[in-house]
Amino acid sequence: MGGRFAPTPVPGYGQGERALCYVLRVDFVLPPEEEGVENGHWESGDLSGWYSTPGITVTVGMEAAHTGRYGLELQASGGTLAFWPYVTQTIAIPATWAQPTPSFLYRVLEGGGDDALEVVIAGAEEAVTHTVALTPGGWTHTWRDLSGFAGQTVTLSFGLHRQTPGQRVYVDKVSLGESHIGVHLIYLPLVLRNP
Repeated sequence: MGGRFAPTPVPGYGQGERALCYVLRVDFVLPPEEEGVENGHWESGDLSGWYSTPGITVTVGMEAAHTGRYGLELQASGGTLAFWPYVTQTIAIPATWAQPTPSFLYRVLEGGGDDALEVVIAGAEEAVTHTVALTPGGWTHTWRDLSGFAGQTVTLSFGLHRQTPGQRVYVDKVSLGESHIGVHLIYLPLVLRNP
């Protein structure tokens, strides 16, 4: 976890006392006010709301969690398939959302070569594909603007492009909601699991 601590005196704390507050800059993601994805944090401990095709190993587990209790692990089964295996969900995006935005966190555990994590958002007439190279590392947050999809029903799919044996990716905190642009000052307790 990155950041820096800086003691900051807080005047007027109690009766003539001063308290020291430690400030830590941490980048984290809050879910949208209205959530379009069912069970995108996998806190149910299973794939409720999602459909998984054969050809990919999909596991909901504690070790795959960024925060919370559970996350999703995608693991390539290997072999040559005539189709792209994935885990998917169909979502209705309200027409009232000015800037619908899908968001998720991922962490590549094993990967390389020309394989990739592919996330496809398909509407009635167009699709958006987000491709992430399988370079092992820490948790990464990504999102896309789907303003052109407002009022449509879309299919959100996660899969591994080539199904090379041994490829492993954690996915957590999948959401789709209306984003609110700007900087907002908030105070929350923060617990990070599996940094």
